[in-house]
Amino acid sequence: MKISLRIILLTKKLGILLFFLCFILFEGLSTQYKNASEHENNLQTDNSIPTFKVAYSSGIFRNVNLADAEAASKIFVQQIIKQTNTNYISKAFIIDDLVNNVDYIKNQELDVITMTGYEYLAIQNKIRLYPVAAPILSDSCLNKIIILVRKDSNINSIADLSDKKIKMESTTSGGNSNILGVWSKVLFYKNKINFNKMLNSQNINREQPLKTITSVFFKKLDAAIVVEDDYKTVVELNPQVGRELKILASSKPLLLAVVCYTEKEKKSKDFDLLKTTIYNLHETYAGKNFLKIFKMKKLVPFKNEFLTNITELFNDYAAIQSK
Repeated sequence: MKISLRIILLTKKLGILLFFLCFILFEGLSTQYKNASEHENNLQTDNSIPTFKVAYSSGIFRNVNLADAEAASKIFVQQIIKQTNTNYISKAFIIDDLVNNVDYIKNQELDVITMTGYEYLAIQNKIRLYPVAAPILSDSCLNKIIILVRKDSNINSIADLSDKKIKMESTTSGGNSNILGVWSKVLFYKNKINFNKMLNSQNINREQPLKTITSVFFKKLDAAIVVEDDYKTVVELNPQVGRELKILASSKPLLLAVVCYTEKEKKSKDFDLLKTTIYNLHETYAGKNFLKIFKMKKLVPFKNEFLTNITELFNDYAAIQSK
């Protein structure tokens, strides 16, 4: 266990090191494009220059600093605009609680917005959106949500989790659109466990992935609800975690994020050009750096079948809410 503790501490140190490397990368991007930003500020005084506006739902971020994400996005979108030889100013926005703030999309005249698959299903009948891309985080644009417990815990079913202490991996956005919470509520409901009661009694807390998983590993808590890719990352850094923990339950592969164009951008003469550019981000040096900040490998063209499993979950949850 001492060895495991050293590994975990080393993992944390590596995490801090990676944070500073990302910070240095971001500062490098800021310095590299300083002149471009100053030029952009001058352009803002000219009302004849159109503005290309990108936005992100806060629900898509699990391990990303929002301020850094917003600033990096603004800088990089301006570089995409330059690659397409179009004349725009870039602006970036973070939208909190998108499901209840759909009017923000129209009011701000957004061009592109990235949101969770669940949020897209929740608002698709309220505003016209065109899904065009999905980010690949590890090996696929679909990912599973899992419940982890210790192998020696004598927890062998969802029913065994009743009154247990559970940690849920945090997302920036809480509420009903948190996909980890949505899946957990459906799963617990089907197993006749009152998830809301456990949540209100603070038996279920939200925490960063590493701490969520290691808390179960060190027997401080009974179970963890996390995204499978985050668990795999921890196991790669410390294989002993994989030997000590087991997956009690797993969701179907779900679409955790989708990039959509709005009606405004769909009508733009530069729509096809800009759309093609985002598919090729991973092929450029600047694009790779940007994707690293958002912990993505690349963006791939959207397919309707990506929505199959999350639509099923969405419908199950809606049925529960109506009761």
